[in-house]
Amino acid sequence: MNVEFYGEVSEHTKKLADKVKKRSYARLLAALALLLAVAAVFAGVFRAGWIALAVFAVLLAALAAWLYFSPPKKAVKGQWLLRICVGGGYIRFVQYRQGGETERKRPLQAVRRVIKTSYCYYIVFSDVASALICEPAMLREGTLEAFEAHFAGKLREKEIP
Repeated sequence: MNVEFYGEVSEHTKKLADKVKKRSYARLLAALALLLAVAAVFAGVFRAGWIALAVFAVLLAALAAWLYFSPPKKAVKGQWLLRICVGGGYIRFVQYRQGGETERKRPLQAVRRVIKTSYCYYIVFSDVASALICEPAMLREGTLEAFEAHFAGKLREKEIP
């Protein structure tokens, strides 16, 4: 069964998507800071230039903390008018912009996971920062149960504060 979402993403969801994106990048930077801190410890054991590594680790950790705890934007610029069609083994994604439209088609097997929150679904291909957003209010064809059936085994429920 085909499922289609069409419409503009709400302002609330845009803000929360921005928060999720920032936190995703913050986790990546924190992991890199931890890796540099471990390298600094090993460099200190072997009496090499550990100070530079330690300074970069602290700077990356500070940047990660700032990204993670920074407040969301007051308003996310631009209109997010989307059409997402799921069915036939593919996801077709169309984003409508002032200068035209962008269309992509990906197989369902390329989806790594689908994150279900209380306000939307994130269809994640590589990382959550570039996920497709499907709000229940945008549903035009099919049902949410049919949508979830397409992603059996990949659906994860998560609360994003």
